[in-house]
Amino acid sequence: MFCIERQDQNKGWVKEMCLRTAFKAYMNARTKSMVTFHTYRVIDTSVGDVVSLVERRPPQNERSKLRQD
Repeated sequence: MFCIERQDQNKGWVKEMCLRTAFKAYMNARTKSMVTFHTYRVIDTSVGDVVSLVERRPPQNERSKLRQD
């Protein structure tokens, strides 16, 4: 099983759900990260290792990078 955990500033890593394959878990964590801008990780429960870490940052406003005359 592969479990998805969300990084919480107060509680540390919080387990959200477990799925059967690493691919499904990764895609689910990636989707959640893109929507919520939180950091997620996928854990392989059979060995207890982190399989992947997914981070998503809010998009930067391109106009703020341009000089205003």
